[in-house]
Amino acid sequence: MIPHVSEVATMVNRVLTEGLSRTPTCEPPETAHLGNYFVDNQPEKLRLSYGSDCPRRMWYADNEPSKAAEKDGWTRLTVFSPGFVWETYAEQILKEGLRGTPYGWHEPVAQAEVEIDGIKGHPDGGLTFEGKPCVLLDFKSTTEFQHRQWEKGRMPDSMWGYPQQGGLYTMALEEEFPAHGFIWPCLIKPDRANGFTPRVEVGWMTQEEALEIGRNALATMVDVRERGSDAVPPRHRNYPKSPCGTGKKAYCSFFEWCKTDCR
Repeated sequence: MIPHVSEVATMVNRVLTEGLSRTPTCEPPETAHLGNYFVDNQPEKLRLSYGSDCPRRMWYADNEPSKAAEKDGWTRLTVFSPGFVWETYAEQILKEGLRGTPYGWHEPVAQAEVEIDGIKGHPDGGLTFEGKPCVLLDFKSTTEFQHRQWEKGRMPDSMWGYPQQGGLYTMALEEEFPAHGFIWPCLIKPDRANGFTPRVEVGWMTQEEALEIGRNALATMVDVRERGSDAVPPRHRNYPKSPCGTGKKAYCSFFEWCKTDCR
């Protein structure tokens, strides 16, 4: 019998926590390969990972991707690459921790590019139990400060977008990999706020919840597409006085264009 997704999330949390406890503080994992991460600066396109994103960003990505600003080397180094490193490291820890257990890493899902209504995406992987589909997963990362702000209710759930993204992936792989749920191990990166010690929290939802959330997320994306090239969506509902939900151009390649349009 396939374990409930909550049990799988607990197992993944334990494996990752034990693995991270063996990581020397302040040292990035040597096994992560950044490679093309620093040179791959292609124009943004609308993807399934935008599932809960600001509709304005979706619109720009779908209609005017060439307006996406290149992320400079410093932004990539300080904002994005640390998360990429820790997410890659977490994946390796989990694969190692699954050895000798009924759980397995499903590589075809990790290599798959999925698509819904012409919008593509790439889940991080899937877990099996005794050879049968168990859960889909996607690794995430954040800072201690951001996580605390979210816990205090100062950052809306819609900015995180993990459930919506997972719901879209679940829809796309419903037949190929009929998972019983979706989990998102979130690495809280080491910094001064947590004593430079990485930690992890694992969110989860059942397949039924994932499919419902995914359908709602897809409806938003379809609505943005149907607006056409001359109808920019309104500002983010949670941020009526700023150009977007992030409020920082480091997190949105269309920040400057959006800010101008909001004036």
